[in-house]
Amino acid sequence: MTFPTTEDSPKAPMSPYGKTKSMVEDMLEDYAVAHNINYTALRYFNAAGADPEMQHGYNQDAASHIIPIVCRAILNKESFEVFGDDYDTTDGTCERDYTHVFDIATAHLAAMHYLDDNGESGIFNIGANGTNSVKQVIETFERITGKTVEYNIVDRRAGDPPKTWADNTKAREAFGWEPQYGLDEIVSHAFEWESKHHKK
Repeated sequence: MTFPTTEDSPKAPMSPYGKTKSMVEDMLEDYAVAHNINYTALRYFNAAGADPEMQHGYNQDAASHIIPIVCRAILNKESFEVFGDDYDTTDGTCERDYTHVFDIATAHLAAMHYLDDNGESGIFNIGANGTNSVKQVIETFERITGKTVEYNIVDRRAGDPPKTWADNTKAREAFGWEPQYGLDEIVSHAFEWESKHHKK
């Protein structure tokens, strides 16, 4: 795999989730040909964070994404599991291109305007164009919250790629879209949301 990943990189989904996303992209292409319409397929890279105005945020029980998992571990004074520290990455933990949900929302608006202006059909990476490891996420939480994050290293999960990293050049050039928030804001907004809606 070459990083950062472009839209033209060969698809090799490693999970059922990834396979279904790939299938929908193929279906969109066929549908566009059959019905003479244009479309955009947006590839999110690790959506995270919360609405900066605190109107919306993560509400899944139990949490299955690292950012809310760490939030709840801190608030509940519990530890959580880190799946593997022996990947071929900077510090051995998985690296992800964490993308703020606000930026994903603005990407949708930009894509709609693009299609309204007769933009060509295509697939577009919606990512922050960078990576952070699980340990870097933990360190960011500790710095921003002033709390110690307790965790245990366990075995890798099947299907977890070592790294994701989006090249977002195509979306930036086609839509005029640019991500506004980084990991600090993702952690800060997510922790504020979870703190206000905290349930033991």
